[in-house]
Amino acid sequence: MYSDKIYNSWKPIQNEKYKQIVKNIDIRPLLKLPTADIGIGSGIFEEFLQKRGIEIKNIIGVDKNVNMIKNQKVKLKNVIADANSLPFKDNIFGFIICLDTIHLIKNVKEIKRVLKNHGYLLLSTFCNRENKGRKIKKIKQQMKDLDLIKEFTIESKEMEIVFLYRKR
Repeated sequence: MYSDKIYNSWKPIQNEKYKQIVKNIDIRPLLKLPTADIGIGSGIFEEFLQKRGIEIKNIIGVDKNVNMIKNQKVKLKNVIADANSLPFKDNIFGFIICLDTIHLIKNVKEIKRVLKNHGYLLLSTFCNRENKGRKIKKIKQQMKDLDLIKEFTIESKEMEIVFLYRKR
């Protein structure tokens, strides 16, 4: 588990990645849906969105690290929970955000369980040139029952692979 101090020191790197995500994916209409950010941490993504005038009122933050949630600069509804056992009904969210967290989740079926049919899943994972292919293959295998809408790589201080899926 990352400490708040380390996580927040990555904020400039994360913000650069977030710029690329919103440049490549029209996120505004997705955020009008009931949304969960699984692994929200201190809410850096939501802070980024809010500073750009993007509405975040439909987002419920999910994280098991209470201290990270306490340090959020944006006001959100939050649920303290482990992503491997989500305390939500089936098919409740139209949009799920899971940035830089998927590698920590053993039971990805939980994410798919709470995602509505025809709902969207935005996920990303960091990588390097040596493990990029292996990470892409693993995620595509884990999400094989979802439709891949978009995939792209962000080259910055750290490399990021971003996926947008839609549940059938």
